[in-house]
Amino acid sequence: MKKGKILIYGLLLFLGVTACENDDSSEIFWPARADFNYSPSAPLAGDEIVFDAEPRPGSGEITSWSWNFGDENSTTSTVMDPTFVFENSGTYEVVLTINDASQNEYQVTKTVTVLPQPTDVFESRIVWDFTTGSEISGINDGSSSPVIGDDGTIYYTQSRAGLESKIVAVKDNGETAELKWLSSYMGGDIPNAPSIGPDGNIFINAWVDEQAISKIDATDGSIMWSGGIGTDVSNNTAAVDSEGNTYHGSRSQGANGGVFSWSPT
Repeated sequence: MKKGKILIYGLLLFLGVTACENDDSSEIFWPARADFNYSPSAPLAGDEIVFDAEPRPGSGEITSWSWNFGDENSTTSTVMDPTFVFENSGTYEVVLTINDASQNEYQVTKTVTVLPQPTDVFESRIVWDFTTGSEISGINDGSSSPVIGDDGTIYYTQSRAGLESKIVAVKDNGETAELKWLSSYMGGDIPNAPSIGPDGNIFINAWVDEQAISKIDATDGSIMWSGGIGTDVSNNTAAVDSEGNTYHGSRSQGANGGVFSWSPT
């Protein structure tokens, strides 16, 4: 009986030692894992997109990379970091599939939203430019904006030229510009922007006491009427309502300062 027990104990010890030896010789298996990003992050239709894949930390060896871009043609690629162009805007499911040496498979899927190309992009060019050739010593913020009539005539001021300050009317002929008239009737600086009344004529303030506001004939640049407020006016653009009433300020902070209204005549 004792010999039988000894034999059984010896067999168990042999099996335990053999099992330990097999455990020591086995390798730890780490599954393959990966992720990817793409740029630009908000691509437009027709843009080249770069897909950047990389193993995740702790991933096992990756033996193959396979991409499906989810487009109309189910385009694929087997390079690690491919580029691709989506010709049409839309939402696409891009799938990256990787394999390890044992052909175990792992997939990553991301949604790529491709935006349409903007439709308001246009090329611009200077069609024409125009100058009267007059020397202007400076420009005033209040006179930097032209005004355009219904017939395409452009009215602007050469404001800081003293007695040579002018209101200029230029006709837009499409590809060329034509001088319509020059008005130098104001007799001083015109540091203000012109306005157009409901009858198509021009209103302008001036740095001239007796001509703080004037109505100019749009056909030839002559003064139709003027009004004085006892002080000069600058940095103003007269406002004209549908009945021809005119409103403007003075910029002055003294006794003659304020807002003024003129009735049509």
